[in-house]
Amino acid sequence: MLQVSTKWGLFLGLSLVVSTQLLTWLGLGTSSLFLIQFYVLAAIFLFLGLRVLEQQQDEPLRFLPALRSVIVMVLVSRLIFQLYMFAYTNYIDPHWVDNVAESMVQSLQADGQFTTEDIEKRINSFRHAYETVPMFTTALVGFGIPQIVIGTLEAAYLSWKSGRNTQR
Repeated sequence: MLQVSTKWGLFLGLSLVVSTQLLTWLGLGTSSLFLIQFYVLAAIFLFLGLRVLEQQQDEPLRFLPALRSVIVMVLVSRLIFQLYMFAYTNYIDPHWVDNVAESMVQSLQADGQFTTEDIEKRINSFRHAYETVPMFTTALVGFGIPQIVIGTLEAAYLSWKSGRNTQR
């Protein structure tokens, strides 16, 4: 079970890296597509990983082992993605945070709804999120927990369906 979960967590993490890099190259790295991809890819890869797990078992898929697998898949994928983000923001494009922050300032100023102090707070918060420790912890909470929720729903559905199919 751990091997399957780790493998599918690796697939999810790599797919997030590739799709994020593609969005960045297309100039959409900070768009809403960035957030959408996290949840769509999580739903797809967690479901596929759980299906493989279900097919490898001689008994119906049970919820708690499936949930443990979801957690492993998400943790592995988050680690891979955050290592990528660390490498990207520190070595590949070390000016990325500054460029995005400047773009955010211009956008917030053009909006006209924010004071200079509000803009400064948002920019400081953004910059802080890309420091090493917060980058890993904030992302785990901000993206990992919703992905675990998605996987929990899928695990509940697949374990219910698996148990139901064996009762026939």
